[in-house]
Amino acid sequence: MAASGVSGGQEALLAFADAQRRNDPFAFVLMDASMAAPGGFDLAMRFQEAAPWLDRIVMMLDSHSQRNDIARCNQLGLRSRLSKPFSAADLIDALQVAFSGESADEHAMVAFEPE
Repeated sequence: MAASGVSGGQEALLAFADAQRRNDPFAFVLMDASMAAPGGFDLAMRFQEAAPWLDRIVMMLDSHSQRNDIARCNQLGLRSRLSKPFSAADLIDALQVAFSGESADEHAMVAFEPE
């Protein structure tokens, strides 16, 4: 699995479309809720609309937690959400949950709030 980095939501959409065209879709997407337009939640919605059949793991990084963020993440099929600032250990824990294979429902969604 090769990593690809982008500087914002628009570049992410282009990279996503390019990967789809090459029949090599991303298996994992790690995005920031506050990334340049479109923002993380809008981008997750566009990914879901573009290819809802893909079994893709999506994880959101967030520095401005809102009361309904976990519900929004669930609706968009995100596997986990990690609040900033976080440690390397927090990131590893969140990635392990995201890759655990559990479906993104109220019980499987984990929102890590670092200590």
